[in-house]
Amino acid sequence: MFVYDYSGKLGTGYFSKTNLAIHLNPFLENDDKKVTRYDTTAHLPYNQYWIQLKAVWDEIFDPDGKPTSGHCEGYLGKNVSPECKIDLKHLNDLYPNDPNAKPWIIAHELGHAVTFDYRECTNPSCIMNQVIPATTYCSNCRELIHLHP
Repeated sequence: MFVYDYSGKLGTGYFSKTNLAIHLNPFLENDDKKVTRYDTTAHLPYNQYWIQLKAVWDEIFDPDGKPTSGHCEGYLGKNVSPECKIDLKHLNDLYPNDPNAKPWIIAHELGHAVTFDYRECTNPSCIMNQVIPATTYCSNCRELIHLHP
């Protein structure tokens, strides 16, 4: 699993709780975002891409116009490079002084990038639940992880 953090300052938060082998910023940035340019060990008949992780400021809002701290566009599928954005202004405004908030939001959005199921989890202690900053994934959400179509 490959993640490219454009700012070099976000990291992967609690995403390591998925127990995936995560490679953070393993390559120099390139325009096509292809992992298969560097690693062909999976022997897939299509290109693999990395997940794009981007820090933004005052940019992400929900459909009702309320500020939100993260958003992921797409999921890691066939010939797709999903883009996860973390809004640092809204993160700081919504969760002031909470040390678990940033690693939780990052892991939550990266979680969306590896599953095609966009339902939010109802388990209050799961990272994929949007209610509280959690620090781990429940077994149900871990089973939904989908790296290849």
